[in-house]
Amino acid sequence: MEHHKAISNHTAIYLLVCIIAIAAGLRIYGLDRQSLWYDEIVEAMNFQRLINHQTPDIVPPLNSFFLYLIQLVFPDNDFILRMAPVTFGLISVPLLYLLGARLFNNKVGLISSFLLAVSPLHIWYSQDARMYALQWMLALVSIIFYIRTLEKPGITNFTGYIISTLADLYAHQFAVFLILLQGLYLLLFTGRYKQQFIKWAFAFSAVIILYLPWLIYSMTSLIDLSTAGFVKPIDFRVLPYTIFTYCAGFSIGPSLRELHFDQSLEVIKPYLTIIGSIMAVYGTLFLLGIWSMRRDYPKLALIILIVIIPISGALVLAKIKPEITYNVRYTATALLAFLMFVAKGVDWLTCLTPRIFGRILAITAIVVMTGFSAYSYTNYQFNIKYHKADFRSAAAYINEKRMPDDPVICLI
Repeated sequence: MEHHKAISNHTAIYLLVCIIAIAAGLRIYGLDRQSLWYDEIVEAMNFQRLINHQTPDIVPPLNSFFLYLIQLVFPDNDFILRMAPVTFGLISVPLLYLLGARLFNNKVGLISSFLLAVSPLHIWYSQDARMYALQWMLALVSIIFYIRTLEKPGITNFTGYIISTLADLYAHQFAVFLILLQGLYLLLFTGRYKQQFIKWAFAFSAVIILYLPWLIYSMTSLIDLSTAGFVKPIDFRVLPYTIFTYCAGFSIGPSLRELHFDQSLEVIKPYLTIIGSIMAVYGTLFLLGIWSMRRDYPKLALIILIVIIPISGALVLAKIKPEITYNVRYTATALLAFLMFVAKGVDWLTCLTPRIFGRILAITAIVVMTGFSAYSYTNYQFNIKYHKADFRSAAAYINEKRMPDDPVICLI
């Protein structure tokens, strides 16, 4: 049954350009409608604090370095500042196409890239000046070079892998889970790659050694992790919520603000119908994607590891060190593999017989998922319930109302 009609390279490039244009429009529209919120403000100040020998945030400095350069040229411009994550998010779209096309075919690559282009979670962080869009983009580059290096273990591919993986670590320390899953994959297929082990040991060692300066600095100079944030209990609900967020972002169902103060099932009950519908569609396609790969164990194992390790790693870390609160954004490298499984499920539908029936099912699935994304995107842009915290307005209100001798306490 799994006979795939290939899409010509010319058609694939044309469709990919259209997908990138859609991604650009969704990410640039309303870019500065919502104020910078607390975490973005901290990120924007981070590199300046570092070079001034002040205590910066605990996150590595690569993204804040880019923001620092932007602010030197365009000070106090939220739109231009957020163009950095927009750019990283846009680059991720063709990168996911390249990964899907390399592992499977250009149809899976195109479906994956389209799902990322309209992904509410990815759009959210592509309009957020923190480091996550950069981290996920670099994770894609690292994975692509990782696969290229496994196939052709030459100096060029190893160099690309080391540079991209190191850069990912300097974007966010949770990129360590990416290295972990890559190492686990090599161990799972020891027989296939045993002749490369020495080279890979050197590559992993090079990444660790080159990351040591920041690791040593952060362990000796930065703030104690006990001040890292609000400690929330971890229970079974974080897993379905994580998957739901991969599907629908933060703009369907209870808002982040509601969940912050009340994580009971009572908050979720009014939204069970749409939550169930979304989970049923994406969950079915996800399982179909796994089923379609059942005979290709190496690729199946790799993508499953990309899903499992970031999520389980963040959970284990939150259990060991509760001050490092579990957060979906820490795991979202898994989003890339999750969408690839979904895309593979859609591709599997196109192979059903009669062929016209399979194609109608596949198109219907894409239309339904696009509808869910459009609903979430509309909420994100126009429903104040789902907006980010408005720090600009709060600061303007304080500035307008305070008297000359009133003290102002600012906690950054």
